[in-house]
This record gives sequence, C-alpha cells and structure tokens, in this order.
Amino acid sequence: MTLQLHMPSPSGDELKTARIKAGLSQVEAATLMGYPVQSGTLSHRKAPR
Repeated sequence: MTLQLHMPSPSGDELKTARIKAGLSQVEAATLMGYPVQSGTLSHRKAPR
C-alpha cells in the first residue's frame, strides 16, 4: 500500500522565507533538498580561526 500526498509546491518567496527562518544559506538549502551544488560554492564563508 502506497500513501500519496498531493501538496502544492511552495512559491519562491515561501521557500526563501523558510530557508531564512531555518538559518540556512542558499547552498545549504539546495544541498538539503538534493540539488547538485558546484564544488567551491561554500568559499564565501570565512574559515574558522
């Protein structure tokens, strides 16, 4: 038995709001959602000292 839920897709603004509330960067959110992310895209973060 398979359960299927028909849920509307969120708008871009809704996704952005949720990402910001969760404290995620665009790269982190894309990775979490399973989108391929180009290596080196996290270079904008400062290295720990």
